[in-house]
Amino acid sequence: MPGISTGRYDPSNVTLGRGRLYFSTHNSSGVPTEYRDLGNVVTMSASMESSDLDHFNTRGGVKFTDGSVFIQQKHSLSFELDEISLDNIALWFSGTTGIGTSYNGQALLDGDNGVNTTTPTLGRWYDLYKTVTGPPTINPQGDRVYDLGVVTVTSTPTGAEGVNYLIDYKMGRIFFIKNTASPITTFTGIAIATNATADATYEEARLFTGQALKGSLKLVQINPRNSNEMREWQWHSVQLMPSGSMDLIGDDWSSMEFNGTASQSTEGSTTSPSCTVRTFKKATNSSVPD
Repeated sequence: MPGISTGRYDPSNVTLGRGRLYFSTHNSSGVPTEYRDLGNVVTMSASMESSDLDHFNTRGGVKFTDGSVFIQQKHSLSFELDEISLDNIALWFSGTTGIGTSYNGQALLDGDNGVNTTTPTLGRWYDLYKTVTGPPTINPQGDRVYDLGVVTVTSTPTGAEGVNYLIDYKMGRIFFIKNTASPITTFTGIAIATNATADATYEEARLFTGQALKGSLKLVQINPRNSNEMREWQWHSVQLMPSGSMDLIGDDWSSMEFNGTASQSTEGSTTSPSCTVRTFKKATNSSVPD
């Protein structure tokens, strides 16, 4: 059982790192509240930077070190996530998440749904908005409509879906086809029937809102080399810093990287204010519930 060393060889101390990583922001008292599972962690590592100050004796022909004082330590973390959830996107981009009520699936009368022109450019996509007299001039993203029901387009000349225009029913867009025998020259409006199966809300990540990336990290490490022994690594105060790039399109799994610097927090622990690692005898042959 890997606990405090007995001073003898113990092969169960050999570790193959696996585990679950959690993050919590701090409340006004500087202590963690609820922990969020960050999802699958591709890699995680901890590093130490130490420095000392040497003193040299220069009383003779050759100066030599006659003492050294340990003056500085820095504890850093890095990890990579490959679950690109909205929560993780918001964390990486220093933002927040939220749920909004949209016009998803709602019935809209002809002319109430605006695009940004009445004379559309052929071969282009236009977002659809819930407006009364025309496209929104303020906060258009808050006026979008998604998950459409049956759509009827009013235009000159009268067009047909698949011939003169295309509808993206899920994301609420219209495309005007060019090179047709009778291309649409004037777009008047759209009537959208109720979609009873539509989601009434949407989820979004609101990026770069200045959300603090300081909090507590908890790693529940599992060692398959030793009957899935579990160790809890608790960093009481960590400043996270997103780094690198995230592939939005590519030939490999998308991932996001974080670096972090651990600092001391007596609010988290008075006896081990930077990081605490715990285990106990019965923390084996166990699994962490998903």
